[in-house]
Amino acid sequence: MARRRAIRPTPEIQQRFVDGLTIMASIESIAGSLGISYQTFCDWMKKGKAATRGVYFEFHRAVLAADAQAEIDGLAYIYSMSLPQVVSRVTTTTVDSSGKETVTTKEKFSRGKWRARAWIMEYSHPETWSLKYPRKEDIFETKETANQPSREEMLKRLTPEQRAELERLEDKINSAVRDAGAGKKV
Repeated sequence: MARRRAIRPTPEIQQRFVDGLTIMASIESIAGSLGISYQTFCDWMKKGKAATRGVYFEFHRAVLAADAQAEIDGLAYIYSMSLPQVVSRVTTTTVDSSGKETVTTKEKFSRGKWRARAWIMEYSHPETWSLKYPRKEDIFETKETANQPSREEMLKRLTPEQRAELERLEDKINSAVRDAGAGKKV
């Protein structure tokens, strides 16, 4: 059986990896589109990590840089979507009797997309914001927190006004959750 000749990362292959990572394509997809196995990619990256110069070193450096830049660009875009956006802008110019010109601009802004901000927080700090991870409070539970009073015991300590306010807030939260589940804007 004839031995296959080893492929090396050419500048064209390196550029295809950089371009693919720029649009957040998976390594497997990029390698597959080039007819390269994922294992070959891993071998190249391992060689590049160990090298201090040469083709594999340059490939390793370019792939890491493109991957990091794609992550930063993606997060920057999501962050920008979480900020209020200008929906409309009206500029009015008025001239008074003395000939003095006044320009006023009125802008309307959207509220921003809170889900984008929530995703960033979950992605950046999963230990705090992700539902997939145990909460810090659960991990560091102490005897003191384990012996806290039940909800019923805590409610008994509230004044009638405090209980009414708590019920009002719980109703408001439950309503918002129902509306969000039904696809209504919250």
